Amino acid sequence: MVNAQSAEIAKNLADALQAVATAAALAVGGVWTYLLFVRRRQKYPRAELTHTWHHALITHDKRLLRVGLSISNIGDVLIPLQHGELRLRQIVPPYPEVMQAATSGKDPVRKDSSEFEWPVVGIREWNWSEGSVEIEPGEKDIYHSDFILDAAIKTVEIASYFENTAKRRKGIGWIATSIVEFPESMTHGLQKDGD
Repeated sequence: MVNAQSAEIAKNLADALQAVATAAALAVGGVWTYLLFVRRRQKYPRAELTHTWHHALITHDKRLLRVGLSISNIGDVLIPLQHGELRLRQIVPPYPEVMQAATSGKDPVRKDSSEFEWPVVGIREWNWSEGSVEIEPGEKDIYHSDFILDAAIKTVEIASYFENTAKRRKGIGWIATSIVEFPESMTHGLQKDGD
């Protein structure tokens, strides 16, 4: 009888220790999950956008500009893509409004902004249905856009944006800008820049 009581006490003690160990493991797992996914925000996608470009003078007054927009998934979760856009803005020669402000000593940057509003000379947009385009962690996709520009344009800004679908309601996304200067002495043919 004593052996049966001892065995019952040992079994109850083992069950209690197992319950404590399980509770401790769950607590450690919860803290780890909190630190990893909430505090370090690893549940949200992270991306990096970069540009490459090539250009060619195709006639005496027209230039082809091909822009490659690279989207790298630098986070730990899948990035679903639905909407993105790329805009070309003319910097040189500057538009009259910019020149007028610059020559009169006024700041052409609006009070609610930190950059010039350069005139848009081209737009490309991407719109995909939900779930049709995704980038896995550690991978990247490249999207190309072609533009025909007046050869008189000497400098443009490439501005790109891709919407973060995890934060769509807040209008948050990823942005990249690059400046492209076309050489003055360029003859017909392909020039490679921005790599």
